[in-house]
Amino acid sequence: MAVVDALNEIGLTIPIQFEAKGILSTFFSLTAEWQGQTEPEGLIAALEERGMRMSISALPCSWIPTQAAFIAQYEQLLDKSHPEPIEWAEGKRFALINRS
Repeated sequence: MAVVDALNEIGLTIPIQFEAKGILSTFFSLTAEWQGQTEPEGLIAALEERGMRMSISALPCSWIPTQAAFIAQYEQLLDKSHPEPIEWAEGKRFALINRS
């Protein structure tokens, strides 16, 4: 997938290992995680230099154990000792949307 290859080459995000793990993509939206500082303008510019018109958006979903419907049905099963993963809590994950 060209976008994944570009993200890995640019180096602003945690490497996505789809190819190494034999995963074939079937995504309409792609999520990634910042590596260090968030640099949305730099990432968009680097992708545009590679001919990719993308925009960055907040994740289209939330951590399942914080969703009201999940809590209403399964609250008694939640293990409160396992908080929301830090990459979700700190906003390190984001979605890339193709604008082409």
